Amino acid sequence: MAEDIEYLQENVGEDYKYMMLKVPDYKGTRDEGASLVSYLRLGATPQASDPTVEEGADLFAKARAADNSAPLFINDTRHRTGEPNEIPQETRQATSAKIISDCGWRDHSDGNRITTTRGDKVEVIRGNYKLLVLGHQDDAEQGAFFDMSGGLIQSGDIAPGATSSVRWVQDPDLGGTWAVLEEAEKGHVTNIYHGRVREEFYGPEITTVIGSADQGELVLEAGSAPRPNKTNPTISETVYATTITSVTTANATSEQTVVGRAASYVRVGTMAEDDDDFGPKETASEGTLLDIIHADTVDSRVLAGTIKNTLGRVGTQTAIKNESFGTADEHWYGNFAELFVGSMESLRIAGFTTEVSVAPVAIEAFIGKSLQLFVGASTEITLARKVEIKACGAQEFDISGSEKLAAFIKENALAIFLG
Repeated sequence: MAEDIEYLQENVGEDYKYMMLKVPDYKGTRDEGASLVSYLRLGATPQASDPTVEEGADLFAKARAADNSAPLFINDTRHRTGEPNEIPQETRQATSAKIISDCGWRDHSDGNRITTTRGDKVEVIRGNYKLLVLGHQDDAEQGAFFDMSGGLIQSGDIAPGATSSVRWVQDPDLGGTWAVLEEAEKGHVTNIYHGRVREEFYGPEITTVIGSADQGELVLEAGSAPRPNKTNPTISETVYATTITSVTTANATSEQTVVGRAASYVRVGTMAEDDDDFGPKETASEGTLLDIIHADTVDSRVLAGTIKNTLGRVGTQTAIKNESFGTADEHWYGNFAELFVGSMESLRIAGFTTEVSVAPVAIEAFIGKSLQLFVGASTEITLARKVEIKACGAQEFDISGSEKLAAFIKENALAIFLG
């Protein structure tokens, strides 16, 4: 009814004017017994001499910390030093401090509020904007907020993974730029994509860190009490794909893997490389590839019907050097074939050497010059019929004929390597 509506208007000088429309006790009481109130106040905010009381002040106070330690807007304390058109931090805080004294519109309702617009709606705010939703509880730290201040948007809620800070930094490569820090405490993240996914990164650096070497204390900018430790995770990656293409172009690569136990399995229907090696306009990269495995035991197993290893390219000279320090044990079960085209030097320095050939037919063919040098005990055992056919002159020397041996080696061998 009209008699239940209070119209209050006061004009005190030219610098203090207001009009207030207030509906008290508009629908019974709340659970605590207080009456429900709605009001709209236009003009100046209450002063000490103003008899009116503003309901809802307790809710407005939750927009910042109780001791006023937190800023009203995030931009009040945001680092913007060096930014073009920067406003000093003291000026930003002084402007926010006048949020109440310069208020010209104040409305409140103890009940619900519904706004509907059938057409368009445009809102222009020259200052800042902040939204705090408590979610039917009174702890502001457990609410959700949306802050649009200083031309930047930040949001946060009780779920992990919110943006912790946005600040202006002076990057040595990019110059002045905005740096965004996102932190998550005790969060579980699940990403599900259906469709095409494309990721692009441009800039001087990408750093990815998983786990920690020391597993020490985790310090987050958002803060947590108590601080958790950097627990190393268990990583499981599964890929089911029709085609996988990976291209890496880099000036230098460095990879270091330290594991207690490693297992790798590859199961494919067909695995093939391009026999042409490179396209007509491509050339082989020049440089050095260093692959170091440091372990007490290296167990490498290849289970395949056919294994083909190609070293070098046809028409080029490829130097291959294999060095083994310690015990070397090789076992071949099945057919074994070796082909050498060119010069071959074989040097064995051992106290005891045994070669055993157990086969119905054993054929060794040397086309071109061949040198075998044995320094130390050498034993050759053939458990089969042996036939030697020499198509040219053969010379054998014992140690007493050292001069003839030296002359023969000089004439027939290309090089002798003793280490």
